[in-house]
Amino acid sequence: MKMTKVVLTRGFRNPIHSLRLYIHRYVHLGYRNLDLDFKNSYVWNFGKSPRTPFREVLDSLDISVTTSVVLPPEATDHSITIGETLVLASLVASLQPKAILEIGTGTGFTSLIMSINVPITTRVTTIDLPILSTRKTLKTKIKPIYWNQDLDSNSEAEVRLREQKNVSREFMDSADLGQKVEQSFDLIFIDGCHDYSYVVNDSQHAFRLIKPGGLVVWHDYGMLPDVSRYLDEISRVKDVHVIRGTRFALWRCAD
Repeated sequence: MKMTKVVLTRGFRNPIHSLRLYIHRYVHLGYRNLDLDFKNSYVWNFGKSPRTPFREVLDSLDISVTTSVVLPPEATDHSITIGETLVLASLVASLQPKAILEIGTGTGFTSLIMSINVPITTRVTTIDLPILSTRKTLKTKIKPIYWNQDLDSNSEAEVRLREQKNVSREFMDSADLGQKVEQSFDLIFIDGCHDYSYVVNDSQHAFRLIKPGGLVVWHDYGMLPDVSRYLDEISRVKDVHVIRGTRFALWRCAD
């Protein structure tokens, strides 16, 4: 009931944007499903980029698949599907990054999946907003519908990650990454604020912080319009791959 009230409140504050989301997700109106591996729902039909099978993406990036560790389905939550869990685990285990940055901790499940698929010496830095943040404290104005700071998710992340010795939780506005984070990373996973301004901001920081040969991975391509719009724009100048059956898009920095 509480969640329903929150969703309705956000919807009334952003009626046009909310109506567009609703129509794309639930009222087909002749929309063509762009993801052939997700035929039972029309929630991933934003974006114009072609969807490519995971194996073909790995082959094109010259990444060899290795054994990965995946938690059982009941351990997942609404933020990521079991199929996406398999892809993320395989990607991280195959790449074996020495340093990972995650923008948007959420419930901590993706942080956990990444941390258990790398050596204990690999540092996983995951950032999220400070608990007392409000939309007014953000450096960039966003649509209310994309305000997703959540105390329950924060508590879940605390429980999930407290035993992971190679995970470091940092609390900051990702708009401040330029002033607060200087080290470079082999893999950067972007799943923070989904407002266009923040998708742009987080991506620009990722391009600066990624090491040669490293991967930048975005979540929610196809599902959310602002994420899809930005990735479609940069795909004109960067070789962005969208993985079929998931909401992942990725780009590899040249060596």
